[in-house]
Amino acid sequence: MDPDVITRLLAGALLGAVIGIEREVADQPAGLRTHLTVALGGALFGVISTLGFAEFVDVRAATNVQVDPTRVASQVVVGVGFLGGAMIVQRRGTVKHLTTAASLWATVAVGLACGVGMVAEAAFTTVLVLLSLALLRPFRQWLRVRSGAARETVRLVVRPGAPPDEVLRTLRAIEGLRCENVRYERDDGNDTFVVELRAEPNNDVADRLTLLASRCDLVTIAGV
Repeated sequence: MDPDVITRLLAGALLGAVIGIEREVADQPAGLRTHLTVALGGALFGVISTLGFAEFVDVRAATNVQVDPTRVASQVVVGVGFLGGAMIVQRRGTVKHLTTAASLWATVAVGLACGVGMVAEAAFTTVLVLLSLALLRPFRQWLRVRSGAARETVRLVVRPGAPPDEVLRTLRAIEGLRCENVRYERDDGNDTFVVELRAEPNNDVADRLTLLASRCDLVTIAGV
């Protein structure tokens, strides 16, 4: 086996793993193994695209047979689009895992770059992806708080015997929060409310919910 090919494949797997670790830490559905595998597969397709059709070059020059190895790479881009689309979940108007789907799409590009020998460019792209995923998260939260776009869906489990209406009245009375949707459920004999909250400008959903945390009639407050 060509040592250069091994280097390309290892570089693709390593850079994909680096992105996957960040997604794993962020507790996303596609983590270390998924990103590593996507990048490694992309690297192999890149190797196939650049080296796998070398024997057909002379055939193309001597005959009318047309060989276009770049089609391999283009089909990888299309294929990973279906994989990323499967990650996206829409639930009651809220779209989740878009960033993870985008990171998969970028990761296969990193793998392809390694596969065609552009390891330095792939490494630089990996750094940019990590910066966008990790360092922009606090800025995104700050921007959402400042603009009043911060939203969160929480599950409130009421202690058995406690009046659930009182919990909802207290929640609606919290300054800086708006209840946009309330759904009642019965979970293991407990009254449970799934509430979609929106913070008004310069307010944070988690900070505002601390006013509910000390209530004795609540069992848990958890994100959905």
